[in-house]
Amino acid sequence: MSVSSSEDQESHHRLIDKEYSPLDQEENWKEDDKHPLRRRKSKYEKVIRYSSLACNVALSLLCFWLWSRSRSPLPPWPNTLYSPAQSAVEYETVIFNSDFPEDHSGKTAYHGASPQAEAAWTKLMDPYLVKISGKEAAGLSRPTSQISKGPDYYITSLDVYHQLHCLNDIRKMEVVVD
Repeated sequence: MSVSSSEDQESHHRLIDKEYSPLDQEENWKEDDKHPLRRRKSKYEKVIRYSSLACNVALSLLCFWLWSRSRSPLPPWPNTLYSPAQSAVEYETVIFNSDFPEDHSGKTAYHGASPQAEAAWTKLMDPYLVKISGKEAAGLSRPTSQISKGPDYYITSLDVYHQLHCLNDIRKMEVVVD
């Protein structure tokens, strides 16, 4: 055996014989090192959590308040397109049920081929054609025809009357099929 090897063994035996035990201060230092970080971390976590919760509640309340203020029976785009009937239009909120008439039969005055149904459709679609001024005609998106008898009057029809006319034709075809 070499000298260095015997010295190593001797020093090794001395260390083993002394029964090494860690210092209490060193353990306490390690524990103190861990806990303040935990305390700091948990303190910041709580602040972040509560701040996030408060922001979410505040934003939710703000969104609900803005939504409740903006609820209106009027459409969000009332002046998008010009219509000669715009001044006569009144918006109304209506909640539709599955049946229109009071007797809940599922049939309205506009259903069927009876004289009463024909009269109801005629009344609904009157006036199909309307007379408007030149100023109103200039605001339309499509050209219209001038009335020959009037100097500054034009003839037009609202699109809703055309749609009702087509719906009435479908109704008449259903009556023929039945």
